[in-house]
Amino acid sequence: MKVLIIIILCILSFSSCIKNDNDNNIYFTRSDFPIKKELKSGEIIELQDALNPKYCYLIRDSLFLISNRDDVNNSYGGLYSLKTGKLIREIAPKGQGPKEFINCTLDVRSGDSDIFYLEDVIQNKYWICSIDSIINGSDYLLRSFTYSRDVIRLCPIENEYVGYNFWYLDNDEINNKVNPISKYTMANTPKGRLGTGHEYFVANVTGGYVFTNKKNDRYLTANFFTDKIEFYNDSLKLIKRMIGPDYIKPKYKKIVRDGTNYVFFEKGTSYRAYLAYAITDKHIYLVYEGTNGTPYKTSNLKNVEIFKIDWDGNLLCNYILDKHVFSISVDAKEEYIYACCYDSYDGEIELLKYSMQ
Repeated sequence: MKVLIIIILCILSFSSCIKNDNDNNIYFTRSDFPIKKELKSGEIIELQDALNPKYCYLIRDSLFLISNRDDVNNSYGGLYSLKTGKLIREIAPKGQGPKEFINCTLDVRSGDSDIFYLEDVIQNKYWICSIDSIINGSDYLLRSFTYSRDVIRLCPIENEYVGYNFWYLDNDEINNKVNPISKYTMANTPKGRLGTGHEYFVANVTGGYVFTNKKNDRYLTANFFTDKIEFYNDSLKLIKRMIGPDYIKPKYKKIVRDGTNYVFFEKGTSYRAYLAYAITDKHIYLVYEGTNGTPYKTSNLKNVEIFKIDWDGNLLCNYILDKHVFSISVDAKEEYIYACCYDSYDGEIELLKYSMQ
């Protein structure tokens, strides 16, 4: 009888999270979340002066920092009042001058901070910016740095940044033998692609968000194409890898062009894991799509889930949404999710407010 009880306990333990101590892997399923909530019929937020906003980020529970979707405006974005929907000030003017932008992507790390970032991928430049300066009418572009073109996504920290390696792919057969993330010094020197000479060009099938906690002693990556979340210490040593809930393993094909091995997903397949994130001092919210080998779609996009975890990787809640969400913010009390949604890539964009209570 005692042996039977031990066997049953072992089976139960492996039916939930399964940990492999040899490679720091933790496997999880949706059933491992202690709380599951369906979020439906979010409240529509109108920004009266915004002609065609796309990415919208809640700032200090009273403002929205937005980027424009089309080429109509002379600027790439603006700061808006949540209460009135009115424009406070435009940001990121278009042009090729010293403080102008050829291309612009918002990078908002915290809704409570004065600091946010603007990326110009064409000029290979990141700007460190100030919300207070926008409001006061002063120069909000505090300083800039050029980043390595070997970096797909980056996380600024003081005078350094951590970047996700352009040449990294976690695959036994197709592997350039490079680290997934590395630290770089912020500088204003021209940066080319430093990693030339690698065997495989994998930028089409790799990438992930990189972010850090308030102390900058814990770094996380959330993969674009496989359902992996990786935790690193301040020396960028891997301490934990969370895999799940769908165990996505993409199938690749190699095409040789001009002597270069280009890597793509197999024809007729597409993969998508983490689309966006929001972080607070205590928690991480990850937007998860979970496309696993199905044909690529531009319309009738999948409804998403949002995984809430803490900085130690504990699963807290799985929010199941009724929309396809590509950007999120969380209010200071963590009571509401503000989500940018559409059902096709060229469809109408909605900014919705969902209660997490």
